[in-house]
Amino acid sequence: MFQSVGASVSNITFSNKTMLPSVTVTSNMLGRTLCVKKCPLTMFELTTCKTNLDYRTCPRSQSPTTPYLSRYCIPTDKNLSTALLKQVASGDLGRYMTDLSICWWVFLVLGGISAVLGFIYLVLLRWFAKPLIYLSMVSMVGLLIGGGFYVFFLGYRYAEGDNTRQAMQGMGILLWILSGLYLIILMCCWSRIKLGAAVIEATSDFVATKPSVFFVPLIFFVIIGIWVVFWVISAVFVYSVGDAQKSQTNPIFADMKWNNVTRYVWIYHLFGLFWISAFIIGAAQFIIATCCAIWYFSHGGNSDAKNEGGLGTGIKWLLRYHLGTIAFGALVIAIMQMIKLAFEYLRKKYEKLIGDSMIMRCLICCLRCCIWCVDSCVKHITKNAYIQTALTGNHFCGSAWATFWLIVRNAARVSMTSMVGSLLMFVGKGTILVLSGWIGYLIIVNSSVLKDKVAAPIFPVVVIVIIAYLVSSVFLSIFSFSAETILHCFLIDSELSAK
Repeated sequence: MFQSVGASVSNITFSNKTMLPSVTVTSNMLGRTLCVKKCPLTMFELTTCKTNLDYRTCPRSQSPTTPYLSRYCIPTDKNLSTALLKQVASGDLGRYMTDLSICWWVFLVLGGISAVLGFIYLVLLRWFAKPLIYLSMVSMVGLLIGGGFYVFFLGYRYAEGDNTRQAMQGMGILLWILSGLYLIILMCCWSRIKLGAAVIEATSDFVATKPSVFFVPLIFFVIIGIWVVFWVISAVFVYSVGDAQKSQTNPIFADMKWNNVTRYVWIYHLFGLFWISAFIIGAAQFIIATCCAIWYFSHGGNSDAKNEGGLGTGIKWLLRYHLGTIAFGALVIAIMQMIKLAFEYLRKKYEKLIGDSMIMRCLICCLRCCIWCVDSCVKHITKNAYIQTALTGNHFCGSAWATFWLIVRNAARVSMTSMVGSLLMFVGKGTILVLSGWIGYLIIVNSSVLKDKVAAPIFPVVVIVIIAYLVSSVFLSIFSFSAETILHCFLIDSELSAK
């Protein structure tokens, strides 16, 4: 494996006869590089290299070097290496990276705080779900009506007969009409909105009763992390199967030329990434669905399964009965991902041939939209099929068919519950992001360790908000999936009771 030597003899000046390099680093230092098999450890050492236009033969090293980031050979002389790295990391980006390295422990702390905030929010929904939903609906009506009055009377500032006055008054009337339609929809769907609020409250009760479900994404995050690391290492080996040629666009990197067999292996490897990743995610969803379904049918009354429904039951059912079901669903998702990837590859490849043809561009946009819609439907049906499998023990195709018709028969209930859930998830994410960013900012600007070292707290706060978004997405995705499972349980329970 070849590494890049960060400087050549022509870029370094020497201060005395002992050949010690001085701290003179030229602007084109990164432009004259050389790939070597291993970093030279001594001065004047001759190593195996890949020649290029700058070096027709392998030169001897002018300074001992050490590997850096497993890719570059940096001189061991402290002054020269410092100057070289300073050139690479100069400017705002270098300062931002330095701020991130200083605040690394703040990111860990805020990740934990975001997780605690997410759990507290989900537990509080048991009491505040309905008031929050009703308050948001009343606020929406008030905004539409108040906005209509404001825009309508704002139009009187313009002269009689002015088109702006007529347009603003028309906009005000339109807002009043929308508020009336919104009120009609609320009155017609009030029972379904109450059902959505009840499902959210039941989901909050489930989360508070079974907090162990939050270990599922943590465990599977580790599993999928190990898988991705293995895939990346394997991908590096697959990528390196070919002939290395000097890149025409970046002198530091090399381009690999593949044959057809290597291309097919790479496609197979990429398909494996999609399939195994979808399988791991599907397994986590099935375990949560099993735990939630058993809790729904056993948490009240005198059920024989009252003390069951833990993660152990979900793992047992997964390993003993439904590995094939999850694998088949993951296969469907992986095939759709490959279709999307192939379409984007072909679109990019033949983009120049399309040119400025509006018909072809419109056709490509329509195809992309259709593929995106099919992919979204496949993911939605697959996720709900896992829930049906946890409820009924049926195979994937039977569960997918059953969940499709269950959603069709109860379209209004499902849509309103989804709307209520999306509203609460949006409020929850916004609350966690704002609180986490604010707490992180206070820690950075008030900490005696950080306030004098961090150049600007903005970039670390942005990273904190991103971390909070990821953490809140994990917590709220569990809540959202549990709410869908409880809704499935309620719908099946209602249909069975009606019979």
